[in-house]
Amino acid sequence: MKNDSYITSLSLLSALTTKSTFKFSVQSNKNSKMNWNQHVDGITEVIQTDNSIIFHDILLFKTKIHDYKKWIFEDNKLHFWHQRLEQFIYVFSFDLNCKSSMIYSTNHLCKADTYVGKIQIVDNSFQLDMYITSPIKNEHIRYIYS
Repeated sequence: MKNDSYITSLSLLSALTTKSTFKFSVQSNKNSKMNWNQHVDGITEVIQTDNSIIFHDILLFKTKIHDYKKWIFEDNKLHFWHQRLEQFIYVFSFDLNCKSSMIYSTNHLCKADTYVGKIQIVDNSFQLDMYITSPIKNEHIRYIYS
């Protein structure tokens, strides 16, 4: 059952700091040339700093893959950063003034790719969806942290 209450900074802070496991899936959709269809479980370590929350995700494929995401609350926005080549790269922001049970991000352009994100809290789980489109990509990536 979905939680239909509004997402607030407080509900997000609670959802982001109390998670230890996650499910990861990526689905290549129509017209995609990527064939990224995967489903895997993982564990996450939540690291809190003065102004951010970092997820150290370990995806449990045949070998462990480490992935880092950073969340920063600032001026009623939640900014999402993703680590690439040992540096955090800004991806997009979510406007927490939006009175909704799910919030869409600003668009992020990376070369020919466009990234859009969606966050929601569902059954006490924090869900991040990312949609990536380009001339060769049409991907849906989902993380469900619980």
